[in-house]
Amino acid sequence: MEGPTGRDQAAPFQTPSMNEDPSQLKHRLRQEMKAALRALAPEDRDAGSRAIHHRLRAQPLWNEAKAVLLFCALPEEPDLSPLLHELLREGRIACLPRYETGTGNYRAARIQSVDHDLRPGRFGVLEPANSCSELDMNRLDLVLAPGLGFSPAGTRLGRGRGFYDRLLSRTNARKCGVAFDCQINPVIPAESHDILMNHIVTPTQWLGPCVA
Repeated sequence: MEGPTGRDQAAPFQTPSMNEDPSQLKHRLRQEMKAALRALAPEDRDAGSRAIHHRLRAQPLWNEAKAVLLFCALPEEPDLSPLLHELLREGRIACLPRYETGTGNYRAARIQSVDHDLRPGRFGVLEPANSCSELDMNRLDLVLAPGLGFSPAGTRLGRGRGFYDRLLSRTNARKCGVAFDCQINPVIPAESHDILMNHIVTPTQWLGPCVA
């Protein structure tokens, strides 16, 4: 056991077949990643999230970013709420994705107060209220992105709906995948619409730069 960071709970992922279709491989990996996340005990998730905060705070990429897009975590994802509070305390621009019913896409909206600016969104995740102003994606310096899985090469495995890829495609900000160690897989296929990560942070690793 290596401690409650998630690595000791990593699933034995199957080696991809050379003949396996990318979409089929992604579907299989999604099931494996979901099972690995379900296997994490709550205390392991909490400890892993704290380790991610510590590792990210040690990076110049985080400390130099003036405008950051974070995410509100699903129950099985790393919790970034302390980082959101930190940005607000320091007077930096903190944004979260907000779903737009009319377009079916997410936009970055600025948060001024955690207590007053958040409400449940379409998929049960907290989002900025309609009163929060949208931020031009070109103003972002850093995006912290969730995912079901990541590879050391920077490929990201989403949940299959393409929401985050469309959001990430609209900014030139540095992109950092956030994950527990059990979500890192050597091979995750990349299709033409997939957006690569520049870095990946886990409780025990800082990976990258993955792409130029």
